[in-house]
Amino acid sequence: MIILIRHPLRVILPLVMTLLLVTGLVYIGSQVNRKANSEPLNPEIAIVIDDFGIDNPGTQQMLALKIPLTAAVMPNLLYTKQEAELIHKLGYEIILHMPVEAKTGRPEWLGTGALTTGLSPEQLRSRLEDSL
Repeated sequence: MIILIRHPLRVILPLVMTLLLVTGLVYIGSQVNRKANSEPLNPEIAIVIDDFGIDNPGTQQMLALKIPLTAAVMPNLLYTKQEAELIHKLGYEIILHMPVEAKTGRPEWLGTGALTTGLSPEQLRSRLEDSL
């Protein structure tokens, strides 16, 4: 069998590897479950799309797919509220994509309201509540 791939491998290869990994994990999980329990496993895959709230042109395209997904919305951005309301209105699940300090990276990449190690417990709670 010959398979013709017209897309660059740097795009296709990670996708194929991810699908193979997920398929393998589902198969292994079903085999483990079958040995431990005679009832078949009903595996599920969750799709979480992040970086909503930045008015990306891809937002409308992803929401138009009408597939079950969870939208991770970044707080404190110009379009955060508008996109969160749209996503909710369309019936999608929403989670908070809270920026947090990393060991490496630039602090200015975090944006407004990020959680950092220099904050007090009260400040952390306040920022998280404001973001929600």
